[in-house]
Amino acid sequence: MHAAFVLLFAVTPDAVLAQGRRPVGLPSIPEEIAESYRGRLDAMQQRLLGEPYLLTRRLTRTAVGRLVLHGPPGDPPHADIHLVVHKSGAAVWEVWLVAPT
Repeated sequence: MHAAFVLLFAVTPDAVLAQGRRPVGLPSIPEEIAESYRGRLDAMQQRLLGEPYLLTRRLTRTAVGRLVLHGPPGDPPHADIHLVVHKSGAAVWEVWLVAPT
């Protein structure tokens, strides 16, 4: 397992309207990576908050794309971006990066 960190950026509710449309020039996140991400988060929420919380589906997560980064050796090669939307309409961009070595 690699160390990683996440950045959160609040977005306006109209960003949700673009859900499902990948920005031009942003490659998709490989499905096995996106599936692993969702599975790990669901497992963590189930352990911490319980099955009833998961069943309410308060949060939806959509894989937006992978941003290729061009930095020096040891820096993360890419950042995976997900749109997280609460059923109230609040939304954040969730940006995952492998920790620099």
